[in-house]
Amino acid sequence: MGALVLVGPSSGPSYANPNTPASAYNGVKPVLIVFDLSSSMGQDDGTGTVKLDGAKRSMIDLVAKQPPGAEIGLWTYPGKAGSCSAGGYVPGGELKSVDDPAKLAATIRELQADGDTPTGDALTAVADDLRGRGRNSASIVLVSDGESNCGTDPCDAAKSLAAEGFDVTVDTVGFQISAQGADELKCIADATQGAYYDAKDSASLAQRLSLLSIPALNVEVKAAGFAPSGGQTRITARVSNTSATTVRSVWVGLQFGKGDDGKGLQPAVIPPRYALGTLASQSSGAEQERSWTVSTGPPGKTGKLNWSISVWGDTTVPLIKRGTITVTDHIDPSHAGPMLKEIFDSTTPAVIMGDSYSSGEGTGNYLPGDTKHADQCHQSRTQYAAQLLAKARNPKVRNIACSGAVMSDLISPQMGDENGFAVSTGQLQILNDVAAPSAVFMTLGGNDIGFSDIATKCLTEMNCTDDMHLRGSVNLGLRSLDGLSRYYKEIYRVINTDDKRERRGGRVAPVIVLPYPLVLPKSDQAHCPSLSRQEIEYINDVEDSLNAAVEKQVVKARDAGADVYFVDTVKGSVRPDHTACHPEPYINPASFWTGLAAKSTDALNAGTLKSDDGDIALKTRYAAELLHPNVAGHGAEAAAILAWSVTAPPRIPYRALPAEFNLSAQGGDPSATIDMTKSDGSVTVLEAGEATKVVTDVACATPFGGLGCITRLWLNSEPRVLGTTHLPSGRAELSVVIPRDIPPGRHHLSVATTGADGAQQVKSVEIVVKQPLPSWFWGMAVLTMVFALVAGIALWRLRRLQ
Repeated sequence: MGALVLVGPSSGPSYANPNTPASAYNGVKPVLIVFDLSSSMGQDDGTGTVKLDGAKRSMIDLVAKQPPGAEIGLWTYPGKAGSCSAGGYVPGGELKSVDDPAKLAATIRELQADGDTPTGDALTAVADDLRGRGRNSASIVLVSDGESNCGTDPCDAAKSLAAEGFDVTVDTVGFQISAQGADELKCIADATQGAYYDAKDSASLAQRLSLLSIPALNVEVKAAGFAPSGGQTRITARVSNTSATTVRSVWVGLQFGKGDDGKGLQPAVIPPRYALGTLASQSSGAEQERSWTVSTGPPGKTGKLNWSISVWGDTTVPLIKRGTITVTDHIDPSHAGPMLKEIFDSTTPAVIMGDSYSSGEGTGNYLPGDTKHADQCHQSRTQYAAQLLAKARNPKVRNIACSGAVMSDLISPQMGDENGFAVSTGQLQILNDVAAPSAVFMTLGGNDIGFSDIATKCLTEMNCTDDMHLRGSVNLGLRSLDGLSRYYKEIYRVINTDDKRERRGGRVAPVIVLPYPLVLPKSDQAHCPSLSRQEIEYINDVEDSLNAAVEKQVVKARDAGADVYFVDTVKGSVRPDHTACHPEPYINPASFWTGLAAKSTDALNAGTLKSDDGDIALKTRYAAELLHPNVAGHGAEAAAILAWSVTAPPRIPYRALPAEFNLSAQGGDPSATIDMTKSDGSVTVLEAGEATKVVTDVACATPFGGLGCITRLWLNSEPRVLGTTHLPSGRAELSVVIPRDIPPGRHHLSVATTGADGAQQVKSVEIVVKQPLPSWFWGMAVLTMVFALVAGIALWRLRRLQ
């Protein structure tokens, strides 16, 4: 009542004599199909087809569909008409590469149905044959239309094979089988970690056999239909094994070609193909995903990207899928993904938060300060979100980001220069007052690790790669970013309160986090006048570590239920042709002095800089823009966001999250002073959330070309960066706030100044942080005083009456 087909890899050896021992086979696990040749196979399958005829067609089709060079073996049982023998290979159907499929097909057509059903004996005999061929594993597909009626119990036989260490998996197919027969097949499958399937007729049997025995790969491609020029787009291929056969040496490749009209953009593809290794069978759920980020050409140039993705393995025929991406000369909202379309269609504005890479530093034209932001925030109308949403239903964006912001500045006033705070209150407090933002776009973390300090030092005269102070600053900042997910969750909570969601018609506003664009080329492709190859590699490594840390915190916030996203396409938005080292940079030039000279010429021509303003004024005004995106760079980021939106992760359903921070007002006039110029050993007690004046001596050798010394404040105990700035040598007074989320107790406040020679001076003092008394305390205090007063009056009256 069965036949056994054995399908193996093309690279496996063939054996002329199955009784000759051989060395252990190290190839892919072969697949066996057990097929019914008992007398019941002569019955009708219910569709007018004799079961055996349908089975023959299935086996012939199976042979015809095998990839070139694939091995196949065909075993039938019982061996003789009317017998209960274990059967064997059909003539020409031994385990080997099929040289003549037509001849084997002719043999299959001659098969006859007769005899009993010794399924257990057949399983045992097949295993013995494989061992004789040096094989110690197999995947078996057993097809039957009834229960075993002679020989060894098939379930016991399957258990014995597994117990003996023979690596066998038996998938069973019931061909119009009885309930009792189905239970038997299920038992066999369970004993060998296989699965049971039903085949209701000959057609479904052929489909099931093809799935279980023919090596086959599938590829699903995600790609935008449209992409703006001057940016990049991403194409993602997800490769899976759709058969029961393991496929080795799997590759997936991407190429671009000309369309039917003979035209087509052909960007560089790096790498052109990926090696995926071995993909296990469908039941394992194994799949692999690879992505390519490719250029959409220079700004303004339109055309088509005609892509084709191929996937192949050592035992499969190549599978090719094709598509087209139309490159437009502008950002078109109709080409956005579903989430971004909601933002485009919203009547409420989006909000921009974070640091200089979101405020618009580097674009050259900045908005004046307002009641909460100083001029040094460098907010711009041409930053990435403003360009992205220029054609939105509500194109206005609320920019509350500020150059120099660190993580603590989301809940506390931002430290500025000696003139006071750069931002008078935390960005979250400002966000809390925005009516119903459609979304939040942001970057954050770069200043926490001191990226601007690294860029400034590497762009000046010394070799920055050996600076241990810089490396220490990066490590401190990366550790401090471990708490960034809390801020993402709080931003999500603040913009999705009940009343704000009601104003948006119930829609949830997402938090869209951008990585930092990789501002330099890969070190092996680099040529930068101001940077050595080692420095380029170092800066790239720092950016990679920073972006990985930010992405990790986004994932953590998403796992907690916050609708937060990481737009990874932005990382490569200016590569490979428009980094700070290229002739047409989208990043302000990497050459320190050349960059300043270019800014000087532009400013003089625009009338925004007078010729007698002096060298120092020029440097302090424009040095902060270096290695920041210019207007074209922000446009490339906008295009990268649009491309990302097409394949963005699924939205997270709304979930109410608890508050992470106390968003009551912080800062104000300094209530305490810490004089770090004195070393009297005194310990200052500070209240979290209150402003403190820090007095220090700023001294560093060879300041950065007159830009001053890099000055950085942090708490060692958390760790937590409180602020960073450039200050001239001499006595300095800075206003800083200890954030309210700092736990009470003893901490060390440190101030470090670093010069262009790499020398660093660090001063630390011990402080005690106390938390402010909660508001309910003062209410209770007032009630207690009133109660005491009333009680006193009552007692006084009582004494007078006596």
